[in-house]
Amino acid sequence: MKIIVMSFLLLANFAFAQQEKRKEEQGKLIVEASGFQNQKGSFLVKLFSENQKDFFPEGKNKNEYLSAGKTEILKDKTSSYTFSKIPEGCYAISSFHDIDNSKKLEKNFLGIPKKPWAVSNNARPILRAPNFAESSFCVKKNESITIKLELK
Repeated sequence: MKIIVMSFLLLANFAFAQQEKRKEEQGKLIVEASGFQNQKGSFLVKLFSENQKDFFPEGKNKNEYLSAGKTEILKDKTSSYTFSKIPEGCYAISSFHDIDNSKKLEKNFLGIPKKPWAVSNNARPILRAPNFAESSFCVKKNESITIKLELK
């Protein structure tokens, strides 16, 4: 019986140590945005993993994107948001200036956004929405990276 208990405790200790190691290996992603027309509303940003690339750039349901954030717009018409504990992998960001705090990116009859928006790599294809491949970037273990967005 002692051997079983000791084996269990040893296994539990090993699992905890592995979990702590993974936490240490996670990166940080800082999103800096500029190009806001005013300070009204808020800045909404979504982070998509490679597993969610088919839902990029909209991701309406929470299972369609990895994480999301909302922050205020500063007097100098800039904003920033930090995603912490990002595992190593490839990601893409979509964002917009939610001027009326509706939490929605309304579009006109042609499907063009009515609010200023941006995606990572500042991809802006003509006549279609940006895709994951042209907007993606990769985060390595323990890496802290900054993504600069220009809303238009």
